[in-house]
Amino acid sequence: MLTHELLAASHNTPAASAKLLLTVHEAASALGISRSIFYELMVAGEIQSVKIGRLRRIPYQALEVFVSQQIAHQCPALAATVVQALQEG
Repeated sequence: MLTHELLAASHNTPAASAKLLLTVHEAASALGISRSIFYELMVAGEIQSVKIGRLRRIPYQALEVFVSQQIAHQCPALAATVVQALQEG
């Protein structure tokens, strides 16, 4: 088993998240949004990314943080439940 597979298994994350870094296309698809909207969110600083040479990659955890922040901002009543679920899973 590869290191990233062990990491994913140890954190009980879905198999799709076994990759530590996602392409913009993969990250946008995971959120169900277009690449252009995803780029807008990156430029605005709402989603963190890293640059490796000429490549832009998005840490899987950055998507979880973004979704958690959106839920906390838009649905405060659900925020505690979501945070607890993310910590457990």
